[in-house]
Amino acid sequence: MVRSKTFRLDGDLRPFWIVSGRIRNHSALELRNVTFKISINSRATSSEVDTANLAIDTDILPGSIGSFSREIQILPPNGGWDWSYAVIRAVPK
Repeated sequence: MVRSKTFRLDGDLRPFWIVSGRIRNHSALELRNVTFKISINSRATSSEVDTANLAIDTDILPGSIGSFSREIQILPPNGGWDWSYAVIRAVPK
């Protein structure tokens, strides 16, 4: 996850971040529309400070790996922070 140079002038003013990676389909089904919850946690308090959903709309065949790069808007705290993810939805094709 890296900071993007994209910014908004109105509405949600949280900064944009680019999330890139690969996703492996361990199931026997072809998947599409996989959604992740990205969480930002403060290192000082270990509490969750912001979240964003990241949707991957690429079809992923059984046993294969798909790559992605998407922008999300999320606001990390000042000081140290960590991020994590969890799959919250995966739709079989």
